[in-house]
Amino acid sequence: MTVNDIDNILLELEKIVENKLDKYGAHGLFSHIKRVCNLCLYLAKYEKGVNLTVLKLAALLHDIARVEEDLDESGNIDHAVLGAQEAEKNIKKIWI
Repeated sequence: MTVNDIDNILLELEKIVENKLDKYGAHGLFSHIKRVCNLCLYLAKYEKGVNLTVLKLAALLHDIARVEEDLDESGNIDHAVLGAQEAEKNIKKIWI
């Protein structure tokens, strides 16, 4: 897999996240995700051995299920658990 392939995968995932969050009117949430990505990349400059692909994937997808948790009046949805499932599904859809 080339750097261009990985960059294309990351761009596709970014579109998925943005579309999902925009669908719920959570424009501020996507801005948060972009800020987290930028902060992670900034901090990675000062660390050795950082896998930037994994870092970018984690930053992009870390709040993918935040809207579901926020809309869940029952309190049964944990965005971290649901987000991990959604992240796996979306990565497999694009990567495989």
